[in-house]
Amino acid sequence: MSSMSMNVCISQYTEYTQYTQEYNVNSMICALCSPSPFQSAEEHCAFVSVVSCSLCVFLAVFVLVCTETLTQRWRRLLALVVWATHLTMGFTFIFSGPLILPWDQVPFFLFIIFTVYTMLPFQMCYAVVLSVISSLSHIMVLTLRLTVFNTQDPSPFLANQLLSNAVVFLCGSVVGAFHKVLMERALRQTFQDTLRCLGIRMKLEIEKRQQVRTSYQTLCYLLDLVI
Repeated sequence: MSSMSMNVCISQYTEYTQYTQEYNVNSMICALCSPSPFQSAEEHCAFVSVVSCSLCVFLAVFVLVCTETLTQRWRRLLALVVWATHLTMGFTFIFSGPLILPWDQVPFFLFIIFTVYTMLPFQMCYAVVLSVISSLSHIMVLTLRLTVFNTQDPSPFLANQLLSNAVVFLCGSVVGAFHKVLMERALRQTFQDTLRCLGIRMKLEIEKRQQVRTSYQTLCYLLDLVI
């Protein structure tokens, strides 16, 4: 029973720290990616709307994290909402500019991959699937936009540029998976050490009670002999 409660406490603390880091990083990204104050908001209506809605979503998720029962019940759904919000922001950043290039928002999608592995409470299999979806969606959308829906002739180096994006995303996935494996191993080791310390403490308490009981029985026996 103690191991289960300790596991729940560790998972709750991990999720809280992950979502806190996620909210802080997303707030900074939205602030850095916001349009210049010298530009009109009407020219970037979609951009401003998506960033504002994303900040509201991140704030709502951060507030829901404080309610432990709701977080435990809906943590995977909240993580999916955060991931979908990131994808929406990424594609909005791509199509809000006047010119679309094959390497547009590659760093941001790389950040999404790192987020899936390091800041969201997904298991390894779900993290791999979501990182693959993020990478393929970026590559496929840009491929369709620059080839099928492009009025101009595509660049002869488009395939090499998209392949470079795929290599970057693959490297990001490998690094993120490596980080996740190390973190899970460290958390598991910490949990086992905590259980070991609790077991030693309980053993000492049991031995102390046995010593007290033995001393009490010995004292009673001596009193009986004296009487």
